[in-house]
Parts: sequence; C-alpha cells; structure tokens
Amino acid sequence: SWNKIIFIYITYGLNTAAFQSETFRAAILSVPVTQKEASIACGLTKTQMYRQVILPQVVRVALPAFGTTTIALLQDTSLAFTIGVVDVVGKARAIGAVTFHTLEGYVGAAILFITLSFLLERVFTGLERRMSFSKTKQQTAKVPLISWTKKQQKVKTT
Repeated sequence: SWNKIIFIYITYGLNTAAFQSETFRAAILSVPVTQKEASIACGLTKTQMYRQVILPQVVRVALPAFGTTTIALLQDTSLAFTIGVVDVVGKARAIGAVTFHTLEGYVGAAILFITLSFLLERVFTGLERRMSFSKTKQQTAKVPLISWTKKQQKVKTT
C-alpha cells in the first residue's frame, strides 16, 4: 500500500512537467533559426551552440512563465488536503477544531502562503532582471565572435 503523499508527488510532478515542458518548448521555438545558422557558421559545435547561444535566450524567455507556474504549484498544494494529506491548511483546520480558534489558524496559513509567494516572486523577479537584456545594449545573442575571430587569425598566420 502506497502512502498518499507519493500520489501527490506523482500528480503534481506530471501536471507541472506538462506545463513546464510547454513553456520551454515555446521558448526554444522563439529563438530565431538564424541564431542557429549563425552559430554553425561561426564554427561552434552543437553543444557550444546550445550552451552559449540558444539556452541563454531560452531561459530569458521561459523564466517568467516558470516562476508563475512554480508559485501556482506552491499555492495548489492545499488541494492535497482533499485526499487526506495534511498540509498547511489542513493543520490550520485541525488546530481550529481542537482550540476553536479557526480564524487564527486560517489567517496564519494565509500569511504563510502570502509570504512564501512574495519571496518566490521576488526571487524570480530578481532573476529576470539579472538575465534580461540591458536597454543600452543591442538585443542580440552573445556569440563569442571576437575569440573565434582571434583563433581564426592565429590559424591563418601560422
């Protein structure tokens, strides 16, 4: 007999994986094909192309949706109480049943959810700012053309 929490992990894992896979698929498709072609023309291997050109752009595009889905997952954990897994809301309900202070328990649970959601939102906002394109820079991928050009010049001179 399996523990109920295992079913919660499987359910939330599959549900979140479906949303996140669609998020990252859309982010990968948002990178122009010309970026890949330019990477190949510069002599980058497929691994270098994805690591240095494609994935940084994918992360920039996917990060807002990833953050939103992560916060929604945190807030959806209260649904686990419906199959008998005691979470924060379940604990608040249990404490309220014993002490008859139901409102305080729910207010405490709400404060906990709001605090965690706010902290996660701040973390993802900071990451988005850090990874966003600067407004003063031209919005293009950071392809290591200078180092590649220097390597090519060294090869030609020898």
